[in-house]
Formats: sequence, C-alpha cells, structure tokens
Amino acid sequence: MAKIGVLGPRRRMLAFHALGMDTVFAEDAETARQAFSRMREEGYALIYLSEELLPALRAQVEQCSAQPLPAVILLPAAEGGTSAAAELLRASVLRAVGADIA
Repeated sequence: MAKIGVLGPRRRMLAFHALGMDTVFAEDAETARQAFSRMREEGYALIYLSEELLPALRAQVEQCSAQPLPAVILLPAAEGGTSAAAELLRASVLRAVGADIA
C-alpha cells in the first residue's frame, strides 16, 4: 500500500496526526529539507506539505514534479496562503498539456 505523509510545523500538523496520518514535524528550513528527503527515500507516494515550508523546499518539490512519485500537495498557510500552490499546479499542467490553459 502506498504511503501518505504530512510535513509541516507541529501547530498545523497536530490535526493530521490525530487522524492517524504519518506526520513529520518541521519548524525550520533545515529540518524540513532533511524530513522531505527522508520521506522521498522511504517511498512516500503522496506528501502533503505545509505551504510555509515551500521556500525552503522549492528545489526538491520541483524535482518531484518531474517524476511520477511522490506527488506533492501544498496545504495553504493558515494566515492566508500565497499563490505558490496555484503556480506549482499551473507549471505542472503546462508541462503535461504543453499549453497554458489558465
């Protein structure tokens, strides 16, 4: 069975943890990079990523978008997210379809 994990700050990830999901807490950029790499190595098929960690993980997330797995889904920031999730989705669609459909 495919592994699904959630990566983000403890305060935001406790609800996912309570639901029994594989939850990895990361409060800073270095911890997030290490955790994301470990999740990829452990074969997670889907990684939900808290949007506030995206600046630290952008290069790794973009590498993932060129491969079938893992799929990375951004969870909008609680303070009103940025357009980062929309930008990544747009880039993925552009790569898949070959045209900007937005």
